[in-house]
Amino acid sequence: MAWRVFTKALASPKAMFFIGAASVAVLKAAAPAIGSVARPLLREAVKGGLLIGRQVQTVVQEAW
Repeated sequence: MAWRVFTKALASPKAMFFIGAASVAVLKAAAPAIGSVARPLLREAVKGGLLIGRQVQTVVQEAW
């Protein structure tokens, strides 16, 4: 029953507009907090990927 009401509400263009506007507002408010956490994590992931790439290259060269 609740699923039908939910899907019917999502089929409405007005409801989709308000859901989209609300999600943009929430994301805009949360973006600085997300960015301050995500940037260091992404930097460490890139550094780790580079280190693994160098280690793989060394192992391949030794095996060759």
